Amino acid sequence: MAGLYDLPPEILTMIFQILPFSAILSTCLVSRYLHAASLPFLVSSFNVECKTSRFRRRLQSFLETITKNDAGQYVKSVSFDRIEEILPYESVFLHKFLPQLSPQVPNIRQLAISGDFYFLSMLSDFPFQHLEELHCVQSGPAIWKIIHLFSRLSLLSLRKHYCDTVQLSALNLPIKQILLDECNLNTESLCMIIRSCKCLVSFQYLHPLSFPIFRTPIPLNSRDIHAALLTHKESLEELVIEDCKNSVSYDNTPRFG
Repeated sequence: MAGLYDLPPEILTMIFQILPFSAILSTCLVSRYLHAASLPFLVSSFNVECKTSRFRRRLQSFLETITKNDAGQYVKSVSFDRIEEILPYESVFLHKFLPQLSPQVPNIRQLAISGDFYFLSMLSDFPFQHLEELHCVQSGPAIWKIIHLFSRLSLLSLRKHYCDTVQLSALNLPIKQILLDECNLNTESLCMIIRSCKCLVSFQYLHPLSFPIFRTPIPLNSRDIHAALLTHKESLEELVIEDCKNSVSYDNTPRFG
């Protein structure tokens, strides 16, 4: 009689795809065979909250797991939550950890990380060719100097991005969705970002200059932004641009036609 171990790998893959993570975790403990079969699903997504006591332990454990089992190829998503609140001594540990992790995960699709200059420099050293989503917190002008390295990037999310001017070294970027939250970009920079994309589907600029350090809001010129958006009139499906000087609710935010 045929048993579980007689199933072809394709069938096991279909089974693991519908199992909850807790069930996969239990299954991998049954045997070496099931451990190997379930490994791609166990390590496919890694998420850690930086402001926890287990932060360093989880980082080290994850790196050891994928290195020991040669499983870095299965990692698709890496996310560091609340990374902007990380303490200085923890940041030093992260600076040592990421260069070890990056070469191990060549097939990563989603990355959420700090926009610190060190981390952005690391991304330029290890450009992820399959990266589709990039989420950055507290980034500066350096982000625009490396954005063209990700040939498959579809979604770009920047929060607390402080940059007076934008300099882009490439046009026709593959980015389809842009989310800017708590940024200080002016009209010229917004237009440059919009025009640099090949086929924009969603563009959101939320809570501009929401921090107290910016006492004088930068006014946005809707006419210029509208002219830039016209290059995507066939593809654009979602548009929200808040002007902080108006202090209006989301429902009353002006639309751009």
